[in-house]
Amino acid sequence: MNIYKLRAIMESIRKQGGIPTDGTGRKLSPEETLIWFDLDGLLMQFEKRQLKEELLALREAEEFMERVELTIHR
Repeated sequence: MNIYKLRAIMESIRKQGGIPTDGTGRKLSPEETLIWFDLDGLLMQFEKRQLKEELLALREAEEFMERVELTIHR
């Protein structure tokens, strides 16, 4: 995927609050996130694979930072 396209998508997701959560507070999977933002039908297969990797990395970073915040504010 074009690096600028990937950056623009990721920046848009971050501006909207990051990885969305379901009704129980669980962060959505990369596949679910693609659907949530209506990207599933807009991207080619290889672009979806690359974006899913980036979404997984973002999800892991967000979850890590949530744990860090809980540790700091104890």
